[in-house]
Amino acid sequence: MIHVREKMALLLVPLFLGVAAPDVRAETASAPAGFYRLGCRGNSDTIVSIPFSRPATNSSRVESIAGSVVTVSGTPGWLVNQFVYVSGTQSNTYYVRFLSSAKEGSYYPVVANGDNSLTLSLGGDDISSVTNGTRLSVIPYWTLGTAFPGGKGVIATALSFSRKTEVMIPNVNGVGINLSPGSPYYFLTNVNFPNGIWQQAGASPTNKNDDVLLPDNYFIVRNNTASSTVFTARGSVPISRLTVPLAAENFTKQDNFVALTRPATNTLNESGLIQSGAFLGSPTTFSRTDELLVFNNEVAAKNKAPSARYFYLSPSNTWCQVGSGTTDMGNQPVFTPGTGFIIRKQTNAVSSLWSNLPNY
Repeated sequence: MIHVREKMALLLVPLFLGVAAPDVRAETASAPAGFYRLGCRGNSDTIVSIPFSRPATNSSRVESIAGSVVTVSGTPGWLVNQFVYVSGTQSNTYYVRFLSSAKEGSYYPVVANGDNSLTLSLGGDDISSVTNGTRLSVIPYWTLGTAFPGGKGVIATALSFSRKTEVMIPNVNGVGINLSPGSPYYFLTNVNFPNGIWQQAGASPTNKNDDVLLPDNYFIVRNNTASSTVFTARGSVPISRLTVPLAAENFTKQDNFVALTRPATNTLNESGLIQSGAFLGSPTTFSRTDELLVFNNEVAAKNKAPSARYFYLSPSNTWCQVGSGTTDMGNQPVFTPGTGFIIRKQTNAVSSLWSNLPNY
């Protein structure tokens, strides 16, 4: 049986960010890069995230902002709508992540672009506070096809009703707690698709290779046989702040299925959850407000329950674990690379932004 714990090798590459002259076409950057492996047990669910981004296609600086349109400095020479997904022609979907200024760490999907402009889907947000000179990168999302190239890391399925490995994406748009994930994906290989193709159970038999994996959410790898698999990822190391939105609801608690795109472990104290105001403290150990739910990938189980729950005790300004009284857990290495967790926001809380700084 394959048994691989989380492993990461970080290949540090010199970083250069700068403008050489007023007519520079675009910023050039060589970001640190690395790889990561995670064993996914047989007959079990494994909570997985990717601790790297895909390499940026372009790095630039903001020249101006008008609503949802960002104009960049210089003449990058982009083709019109080269960052827009087109099935069968352009397989990537792109987002912009701001690397400095007021929106540092926030990312937004690209819905159109000109030769030096980017139109973003803001989801109700306002980016007017982004100042001229702010650094940004245009980055392709991970997809099923790029995270599992050629079905690497999963067991291929020959018959849709007997799926060997399933990849499930949590219901990030659902309201409430204990939400079931969406219909599973599987990698189909048969005489019609000898090279394999990603399919989704219950959906029309179309190619799902380009379906997006969000950078701040986890996904679930479910092996339905005794055989284990190994998930491997290679990519760029985010060096800026990361900003993760956390939803809340007025009439119910709300689960957020989140991950950190970091190749390094963060303790509870290092996470920035409290410092950024994203996580609300609890008045007592029995009257808990927001909770952090974590999972143990070493335990083989499907539909696994959280292995631990953490909360922040306001009177003592300490992180605590449910069942461990008021013992200070602030230095607990909870946020390990490549894993995922649930942040459960209390009823009537305000939606917030979790700001996480790199600790490397």
